[in-house]
Parts: sequence; structure tokens; C-alpha cells
Amino acid sequence: RLLRVLRVSRLVSRSKRMRRLLDACMDSFGAILSFTGVLIIFVFVFTVLGMQLFGGTAEFYDVRPNFNTFGDSFMSVFEILTGSNWYKLMLIAMSGPSGAGAALFFIAWSFLGSFILL
Repeated sequence: RLLRVLRVSRLVSRSKRMRRLLDACMDSFGAILSFTGVLIIFVFVFTVLGMQLFGGTAEFYDVRPNFNTFGDSFMSVFEILTGSNWYKLMLIAMSGPSGAGAALFFIAWSFLGSFILL
């Protein structure tokens, strides 16, 4: 089985196109790490901001995506980033004391995360 793995490395060393493709992937690895770091920083900032604005409010006690703990808040911010039913979470947050200010948080993160970061 080990020899089968070595066949792939032999293929890469013989083929110029495969070597060029592998070199391009390795050259872009640094940029991918930088992008991932910036994305994690923004997700962290909006996670903490969501906990401060909406954490512990009565509107989020019965729903799974909430901002009560760091893990739940992180998952909620990730859901907003992916666009998975983020409007339902926004409507729940808008029914609380934040009101229309909650819409600003959700729309700002949706715009920043989806259109600028991704």
C-alpha cells in the first residue's frame, strides 16, 4: 500500500503540469492562512458583540440559535455568515428591547461577511 502512495509522488515529480499545479497550491497557502485569520477575527468580534447586545434576553431562551453563551453565539454568527435562516434570528432579536438596532447588527454582519469577506 505504501508503494501506491509513492506512485503519486512519482507522478508529481515527472509531470510538469502536476508540479506547476502543486507549486501554485503551495504558493497560495500563505494567503489562505492570512484570509482565514482575518475571517476568524471578524467572526470573534461579531460573536462578542452579539453576546453583549442579545445575550441573556428572554427572546432567545426557547430557540437554539441564541447569543447566551460564546459557543451558541459563535454558531449563530456562523449561521448569519452562511445565510442560513438569518432573517428568522433577526426577527426574534428585533422583537426584543434592541428593536431596529438589532437589524443593523444582522444586516451589517450579513453584508460584511458575505460580500466583503467571502
